[in-house]
Amino acid sequence: MSYPRNYFDALCETMDFLRAARADEALSKADVLDSLENRVSFLLTKLLATPTTTGFSLFHAEPPP
Repeated sequence: MSYPRNYFDALCETMDFLRAARADEALSKADVLDSLENRVSFLLTKLLATPTTTGFSLFHAEPPP
């Protein structure tokens, strides 16, 4: 599984997953919870591993030309 590049991407991807999971009767409760646990773990890891000022960045800055 490749992780999103930033928090905004991670949150949008999680919302998309929740919408798809709600419609998919084949997904078990355990599958949904395992996925959510992985996603929250990713966000917490990024938060703890990056400085506070960049940890809450939603968008990537474009590099200078």
